[in-house]
Amino acid sequence: MGQLGGLALYKKFSRLAALALATIILSSTTVYAETTRRFNYTYGGITFIENTVSAFELARVIDRSYLPVPFERADDINVGGGRIFIADSLAGRVNVLCAYDYSFITSLRLMRDPDGRISTDPATGEQVMLDSPEGVFFNESLNLLFIADTAAERIVVLNGDDYTLVTEITRPYNMVGNTAFRPNRLVVDDAGRIFFLVHGSSEGIVVLEPDGDFARYFGTNRPSMSPIEFFWRSMATAEQREQMARSFAPPFSGIDIDPSGFIYATTADNSVQQMIFRFNARGDNVIRDTGFVGLRGDVVIFFSDLAYQSEFQAVSVTDFGVYAVVDSVRGRVWVYDFDGHIISIFGQLSDTLGGLREPSSLAWNGFDLLLADRAMGVINVYTPNRFGHAALMANYHAYHGNWDEATQYYRAAVSLNATFYAAYSGIGRNYLMQRRYREAMYYFDLAFDQEGYSRAWQGRRGELIADWFPLIAIIIVSLSVLLIYSEARYLRKAAYQEGRTNKKVKSKKECKTKQSEEAVNV
Repeated sequence: MGQLGGLALYKKFSRLAALALATIILSSTTVYAETTRRFNYTYGGITFIENTVSAFELARVIDRSYLPVPFERADDINVGGGRIFIADSLAGRVNVLCAYDYSFITSLRLMRDPDGRISTDPATGEQVMLDSPEGVFFNESLNLLFIADTAAERIVVLNGDDYTLVTEITRPYNMVGNTAFRPNRLVVDDAGRIFFLVHGSSEGIVVLEPDGDFARYFGTNRPSMSPIEFFWRSMATAEQREQMARSFAPPFSGIDIDPSGFIYATTADNSVQQMIFRFNARGDNVIRDTGFVGLRGDVVIFFSDLAYQSEFQAVSVTDFGVYAVVDSVRGRVWVYDFDGHIISIFGQLSDTLGGLREPSSLAWNGFDLLLADRAMGVINVYTPNRFGHAALMANYHAYHGNWDEATQYYRAAVSLNATFYAAYSGIGRNYLMQRRYREAMYYFDLAFDQEGYSRAWQGRRGELIADWFPLIAIIIVSLSVLLIYSEARYLRKAAYQEGRTNKKVKSKKECKTKQSEEAVNV
């Protein structure tokens, strides 16, 4: 029991000691991960920030040479149906590439009807063409392509096979609130509900019904609040508090949806309580955040400027729980597992090959990660190396409950990168599922996984109680019997002594009485 308690104390105090040590050493200057670990680093261990192995390598750069049409900007990218869709707001196009070999398929600008004729606006008679698309999403279940034509204040819906025009969605008559109908990012669930973002909106994610009617605002972001703001808010009326919520709620910057219908979102405002979200159907953030430093990107240790904190611009999630976000401040891509542990950090702001200037969007293409840069008009394609492939395969099997296969890949990943702390946590979860609590505690301790360690310790404590209960019960029963026997013996001895004392007193009284009687007779 003492050793287990010592491990728990060690795990808690090691983090505090590491942070204090880093603060003392680095407090004389602005410190963040870029200055300490140039490109490949992670958070964890005794030293808090550690060198590590990159999980992804640059495989290719998609630029103007890949397309026979003008390609000016890469505002948004989406992968679906074996194709890659690229929204280019400057050229007014959505370009389509093959997801397997990245070859050019087509470019969408003029809209056509099912008969192949150019569609025209019934009101004006003008040709229907894309104006300034900033978002694109393909839903495989519906076989529909949704394009957020931001400047035209509409959502264009195309057939997924021949790209003919299905419908145009403009601002619904029943839409309430102050948010303009200027969608710039969007996702669509399998029921046909459209979730889209509006740049600068503080009312949350806009949700439309499949027929285009307004449904609600969804998943409002919660701002942090200073003591002064809290005071004024407590003094305000209900109407004023509602206006404050509209004024101060930070907008979302990126959005994606997983196969189960959970909405992932990010915010570029680093002053809020949470920066990455996983919304359920009620709009509650249910994302798991059990990692070493939380889901806030780089940790700035004192004497740092606010501008150096991470600002997440976009998010993309796989079908097995792994998701990636991009930090527009440093051009870093953060890859997290389902529980919020860091898998990899890579990327940089640079004008060199593979560098970024203004990251705008990212998307998974199998295990490859596509990262779009709006300013440079390129898409960097990153592919996992041996370590990255092992890490992703481990998470794939863990997500689907194949714990033995997951453990094999976790061990392979650790053999290539000893600072991959998420693997230790994954192995610990495997042992936890097998009720091998002692081994689970060991690996959770290596991973600095406090939640996992606590769960394993609860199980181990139950084992200890079960193992030692018979002996403890025998000892307690024996002690009870001994106590009862000792008490009974004491009482018997006390009664015997009391009886002898009473007998002696009685004898003395009788003797005195006899002497008194003899004296009277004399």
